[in-house]
Amino acid sequence: MSESQGTVALLLRPLALMMQHAGVDPAPVFARHGLRVEDTGNPEAFVDAEASSSLLTDAEALLHDPSLGINVARLGEYSTFGGLGVALAAGGSMLSVLQRITRFHRLVSDVVVSGLGEDDHFVAIHFHARGDHAPHPQAILFVMASIVRMLRMRISSQVNPVKVETPFVSEGYVQAMRRYFRAPFEQSDHYSLYFDIEVARTQL
Repeated sequence: MSESQGTVALLLRPLALMMQHAGVDPAPVFARHGLRVEDTGNPEAFVDAEASSSLLTDAEALLHDPSLGINVARLGEYSTFGGLGVALAAGGSMLSVLQRITRFHRLVSDVVVSGLGEDDHFVAIHFHARGDHAPHPQAILFVMASIVRMLRMRISSQVNPVKVETPFVSEGYVQAMRRYFRAPFEQSDHYSLYFDIEVARTQL
């Protein structure tokens, strides 16, 4: 039997808010997947990866939004990421923030494994599936959009990745990524964000 995987329920709080803003009561939608909206305010609550993925698929269809992950990220706060959020709020360089993301990512999810790659020109944060469960595309989009949103708030609104990699999902999904990240897209077997190394050394 494969090991159960999941994420902290806090990560679903912005999704519940987005539904409310769209005039949709999130409670019955969450309940269809065995989840409770009230758990999204509990930092100790974890949700099963399969349940959160089915919820995201339902919400994407219900709201007719191929850029769901991006729009949910716009409603996120540091507290959305629990213990990881505390690490992200600390100062330092953009590079140190990316390093903290890979170090503390396990505090909020074990669905993916994150890693950092660096050379003379670029630094890249990579997200690979862990175990048997394939991460939901909108969940990864939420994470990547949240990272870029935070960097734009802390450094400059003009901070963009130099390249985004993702397995091909759908044309609408890819177009949403291109618009938000303002960067070229390349197909890969996993998800990645690449940044210029000199920009990455910028102090927050």
